[in-house]
Amino acid sequence: MNLPTEDWDELFVAIETKLRLCADEASDVAQLRRVVLECVGDLDGLHRALRDERHLYRPMAVEVAGLREHLTSHDPTRTTA
Repeated sequence: MNLPTEDWDELFVAIETKLRLCADEASDVAQLRRVVLECVGDLDGLHRALRDERHLYRPMAVEVAGLREHLTSHDPTRTTA
């Protein structure tokens, strides 16, 4: 599942809305169960997308932290205590 991060908020709101509507309007347990399981599937897809995103950006975050540390340690305007 390839979900752009800018769509995540809308997808979470859609799932929350679907669950609320189902809780208010479900006519029987079978219908409630079906909607809940659909939402669980949708949440699982968002979870996978988040894991993929973390996996993709973690190496870059580590590199940026290292570069930041390197620049800070070589800053000529920095005073040592």
